Amino acid sequence: MPAESAGAAASDPFCSDMAMADTLICRTRHFNLLYDIRPVLPGHVLIVPIRHVAGFSELTPGEFEDLRKLLKRITAVMSREYASKGSYDVIAQVGEYSGGSIRHLHLHFVPRGRDDKYRMRDEALYENIECRTRCLGISFVRAEVKRLRKLFRCAP
Repeated sequence: MPAESAGAAASDPFCSDMAMADTLICRTRHFNLLYDIRPVLPGHVLIVPIRHVAGFSELTPGEFEDLRKLLKRITAVMSREYASKGSYDVIAQVGEYSGGSIRHLHLHFVPRGRDDKYRMRDEALYENIECRTRCLGISFVRAEVKRLRKLFRCAP
């Protein structure tokens, strides 16, 4: 790992099992599935490579295949659990100009509902996150993690 990547990994919450313990839903060979600690809507999860990578171009073919399988599984489970009828957002903010705050590739998966009233527009995303954080709270996140761990039935 290059020196700058090693430094980034050291301060990266996605590189710390301890930092993720409360929100880890399941782990595949190459990815962690986490509940977002500041969900914009119920069911907002993060798909995070276990290996520290900054962007998609760093993923191996095996990691891409694992990601494909995990996305397929998440789509099915979350659509059923959150009655989204297959509606969802998948968002990745990659690179220094994207607005992302953590330089470790991660995808936000957000099940969408007909009347969820969430609209993502530029900086409004972060305003919505702050509002939802106050509205949903950490006890909501913990309850969701516990429920989803049972549904996904994979190794934490």
